[in-house]
Amino acid sequence: MVIYVLLITMIFLTCFIYKYAKQSIISPAIAFMLPFCIAILWLTFNISRWSVELNWNTYFVIIGGTISLLTGIFTAYFFNHKNENTNTKITAQNIPNSSLILFTILELISMFLCFIAIIHVAESYGYGGDISNKIYGYRCLSVYTTNNISLGEINDWLYAFNVASGYIWAYLIIKQLHSKAKQNPILWLNFFISLLTALMKGGRQSAVQIIISAIVMYLLFYLIKNNKYKINIKKIFPILLLIILIGFAFQSVGSFLGRTVQADMFQYVSVYLSGGIQNLNNYLSFDHDTPVIFGKMTFIFLINYLGKKFGMSDWVYPLDLPYQTANGLNTGNIYTTFYAYIYDFGYIGIIILPFIIGFVSEIIYIKAKNTNLNNEKINLSIILYSYIFYTLAFSFFSNKFFEGTCTPTFIKYVIIWLLLKYIIQKMSVKQTN
Repeated sequence: MVIYVLLITMIFLTCFIYKYAKQSIISPAIAFMLPFCIAILWLTFNISRWSVELNWNTYFVIIGGTISLLTGIFTAYFFNHKNENTNTKITAQNIPNSSLILFTILELISMFLCFIAIIHVAESYGYGGDISNKIYGYRCLSVYTTNNISLGEINDWLYAFNVASGYIWAYLIIKQLHSKAKQNPILWLNFFISLLTALMKGGRQSAVQIIISAIVMYLLFYLIKNNKYKINIKKIFPILLLIILIGFAFQSVGSFLGRTVQADMFQYVSVYLSGGIQNLNNYLSFDHDTPVIFGKMTFIFLINYLGKKFGMSDWVYPLDLPYQTANGLNTGNIYTTFYAYIYDFGYIGIIILPFIIGFVSEIIYIKAKNTNLNNEKINLSIILYSYIFYTLAFSFFSNKFFEGTCTPTFIKYVIIWLLLKYIIQKMSVKQTN
């Protein structure tokens, strides 16, 4: 019964916010709530298969955390809600091909050097066999161990450059699409090199995040160009089709990257979509001690970095995400974003941290949708919000917001975005009428 009450409540909140609070489909509120609705709905398909019996504290954690996030969003809205966007024309960036080719060469060299370094690290820890097995080995070392895995300072920056530049190429491609300018194939080539680089460490998240961010940028441009909240259904349909294709390709890409999956497609999708809620419910069924380290799971990547940097061994530890089963079937090791907050701060974390997420994301969203695109400047608020959108949309999966923003990697991305913005704008040729 609890699962149906949870589903109805989340659907009601989502519809209310969408219709009466004039939230667009790419707003922080909808980005957070709609995927949770889908995850809960999919969990109902597994009630008998997983013997699902949600507890009321799971209901109050999810709904309470959602309301806290909405409170943060409305607080930010009242601080800064003025719509300054009166622009209806979008001007594309006009970059000489010779300049773009230099970036292509740099990306190819970076990808090659990083690939060699990844294979070398995997082999040094005993991973042999084909390339897929070595890539999978590298991922296991970096995610499931406390080993100080590094490609080397220079290669780490080169890898970050390739991945971060993918957001810039996506921005420029989408700006060309909306301005009806001729598409530049070199931009597309650079974009695909960034995607390939993002897959080289064995994970799919970075590549998926770039693609989803590109979709969000496209919709943001549409919103800005037409100066309205609602998005034409004709714009949404091909995007939904693309997301479905990405979903079907997810398992195949995982197999190519060395992951072995012993489950049918329905079970595989169920683990990724609704396993988090089932596992959160199991976690909340037992009492847990508060960790000694402040924010141990919420800010794990930042704490791990500081621990390695300053030689504090207690601050270097893996994610505490034990694999779970339900009715004898695997439900993975995902627990939704609320797990980390309760793990670190108890139930008070459900009130404070979602509020911060809602407030910050709404401020950035407002700034992004008020952008003037009738110039040749790269607007980083659009890129930044598209990046944050992914962390909100996958909150049903894990603590993506703080894992994606409170990290040295994110700081590298911001530095690279600023440098690329400066360089590309210097390279740009003024449009002539």
